[in-house]
Amino acid sequence: MPVHDRSDRSDEAGSLLDEVPLRLRSRFLQIVERTDALCEARLGDGYRDLCRTMAAALCQDGSPVGRGKPESWAAGVIYSVGSLNFLTDPSQDPHMRAEEVAEACGVSPATMYNKARILREGLDLSPLDWEWMLPERRERYPSAALGAPTRPRDRGAPGGKGAEPTEIHLVQYEVTEEPIFEEYDESLPPAERAAIEAVGAAAVAGEGADRLDEIRTLIERHPDHPPLRNFLAVALQAAGRGEEAAAEIEATYRLFPDYLFARLNYAGQLIAADRLDEFPDVFGGRLALAWLYPEREGRFHVSEFIGFHALMGQYHAAIGDYDAAERDYELCEDVAPNHPQVERLLTRLTFAQLAKALDGPSRTDRRRTPKKKRPSKRKRRGKK
Repeated sequence: MPVHDRSDRSDEAGSLLDEVPLRLRSRFLQIVERTDALCEARLGDGYRDLCRTMAAALCQDGSPVGRGKPESWAAGVIYSVGSLNFLTDPSQDPHMRAEEVAEACGVSPATMYNKARILREGLDLSPLDWEWMLPERRERYPSAALGAPTRPRDRGAPGGKGAEPTEIHLVQYEVTEEPIFEEYDESLPPAERAAIEAVGAAAVAGEGADRLDEIRTLIERHPDHPPLRNFLAVALQAAGRGEEAAAEIEATYRLFPDYLFARLNYAGQLIAADRLDEFPDVFGGRLALAWLYPEREGRFHVSEFIGFHALMGQYHAAIGDYDAAERDYELCEDVAPNHPQVERLLTRLTFAQLAKALDGPSRTDRRRTPKKKRPSKRKRRGKK
């Protein structure tokens, strides 16, 4: 695949046309015509230029771009670029819901997601893919500060043959077992904080069923304390009241959409219900802790780190992105190899890879199988 110089995003589509094989230039122009129209109407020049560059990367020998309507590929391109720039996050400007992108392109969401999956796998896109950021976001998150992933310049076309990805240098994290207090904790009187910690410990230990009334009383006194609602859902689950727990999980997410465990619990329900298309929107397209909570400067409690990456591993496995799922597993394994969530993720990956092998070889069969667990030799605090 030709090398794209992405340092200047203002190139006209005509200059990218020279990098597209002759037989695919007509298809490239058809896609760009549609991405340009939506970007100029709703998204701006930054999105337009990124979509043009991605369309050129798509329209290469070996790509399946010749199959299907140009509208479907245009939708996949816009959604892919948008996912890497938090387009579906309501706090962002511009903002569009995934369904709006599909509707604007005249295709179904399912078709759009399918094309986006091909692009993600073929171009090896990642939530930390700095080279596909909008210019203003690149200024906000310089690669040196976030440890941007290093990608090969010659990746091959989606669905075709190309160079293997280079090593990804991930964001550096400090993972600690020490409590991390939020504003809603710091404003509590010591006695109330102790009471909340006690019911939380009971819920985590599976003993919350006997303390439901106490948890509800604390919620009445502190309605703006998100963890209490989380403890209530866990306690309801322990009491065998699954439907009430599921309703509480969704209600907590609606009330506190920025609370990490509200996101994780609700997103977990989406995976269980096979509503995978809705999963990225729960995180506003930010499928990396450092982007979800930049104010934390990479410092997270072990339960947050494991909860997030174990869930992301489940999601990536569910959509068939086993390389990403294995990266999530390896991050968890380095921090807490014997954590129940890490063990469940390993089991899921092992069975997924076995099922994949039984299905026969495919172009993605080069993916590695998860490594066996090994005892962690490093301390949890100060981990990457």
